Amino acid sequence: MTEQPSSEVVTKLDAARRQLATAIELWFGDKDEVSIHTLSFASYEVIDAVSKKRGRTQDLLFDAKIVKDEYRKEFKLFVKKSANFFKHADRDPDATIEFHPIFSEMFIIFSIVGLNSVGIASNKYELAFTWWYCLNHPDTLTESGREMLAQQLPVYALTELRSLTKSEFLDIYLEAAGGAPLTKP
Repeated sequence: MTEQPSSEVVTKLDAARRQLATAIELWFGDKDEVSIHTLSFASYEVIDAVSKKRGRTQDLLFDAKIVKDEYRKEFKLFVKKSANFFKHADRDPDATIEFHPIFSEMFIIFSIVGLNSVGIASNKYELAFTWWYCLNHPDTLTESGREMLAQQLPVYALTELRSLTKSEFLDIYLEAAGGAPLTKP
């Protein structure tokens, strides 16, 4: 039995990346959507704040230029609604919510973008998610993004990779990336 340390020093970004890696691992395993959402949102919030302080080079979800300034507060409340519902019950302990798990993918993507925008390279889980997302949602890429993807992989490989389940894709990606799953990024 492994002995647990009595304490551990953890930075905000360490915690966020560990939450993100766990959210991605759960997402690839088609595990509980509420847990994935809660972890991916918590990670995104920390990465958003820390990357802003570090002078990130790209807008993230909460400050995206596609949202007019007069609607930004309403937009943030809408985006945060499910995550806040899952972690608070002081005012509405018997409430229910209509939950849209697709937002978890958005938090994962913007977390990765936030890290990269301050020069933090993606780890194996972040890269696996990015590749899976690009392969399976090429319509979200720009023309140059689709061309880059096509240059990196032959057409037969694209088709084969798209046919894999998320779990199969992660296993193959991690094996190709050099071994066992991460416990800490």
